[in-house]
Amino acid sequence: MRCNEQEIFQPKKTIVTRAFSQATQLLDKLSALGIDPIPLPTIEIQAPSDGGKELRESIQNLEDYDWVILTSANGVEMFLQEVSDISVLERTQIAAIGLGTKQALKEYGLETDLIPNDYVAEGLLEVFPDFQEEGRILLPRGAKGRDVLPETLREAGWIVDVIPTYQTCIPEKFDPFDNQTIGADSIIFTSASTVENFVKMYGLENMPPNLISIGPITTKSIHSLDLHVALEADPHTIQGIIDCLQVQFEKLR
Repeated sequence: MRCNEQEIFQPKKTIVTRAFSQATQLLDKLSALGIDPIPLPTIEIQAPSDGGKELRESIQNLEDYDWVILTSANGVEMFLQEVSDISVLERTQIAAIGLGTKQALKEYGLETDLIPNDYVAEGLLEVFPDFQEEGRILLPRGAKGRDVLPETLREAGWIVDVIPTYQTCIPEKFDPFDNQTIGADSIIFTSASTVENFVKMYGLENMPPNLISIGPITTKSIHSLDLHVALEADPHTIQGIIDCLQVQFEKLR
């Protein structure tokens, strides 16, 4: 476990921007550390704009693919909800980016054939096998996924079908938030969307002073706003965030 720390701080009141449906584990772990967590979801997981039509069509042809690449736990959930017979995936190799994605697959009884050491698209590209003749890849993912993975695989010769499985949106209903009143000293961002949506919903003036990032892609989004990252988790997981916060407390003793 490594923590890319920019400074030492003591989080006391921390905002969690994950979707309500995903935040329970993180909220509980923060509370166990003695941190007062504030749930303030800035994303909502919704079906893709076509209602899942393209996803269902691709699932009907799963036997045509040599690999299925899943990039997030959200992608796993939305993808497998549409698969009526999970056993069909036993004949296809599965790659996962991140331990959370691997665990989500395991909960459905599916093993992962390939997972990179570095839990980003670039990490998977480093370990992905060489092109095989007429090789096809199904990449079901969020609608706002980065293009580096499919584009690089196509350059290597693979046929890659990118299928939107969900979209992350600003919650339809959310309460006003004034950090001058709340007094949060830190905030946890778990994706680029959580960063972008917080600013759209509440403005930079309500950003707490200490920003905690789950990984480099989220950090890049923070830096694009000329904001400073106090802590970046490595590995880039929820547990990685908790472990790094634990290190912070130990250094302050």
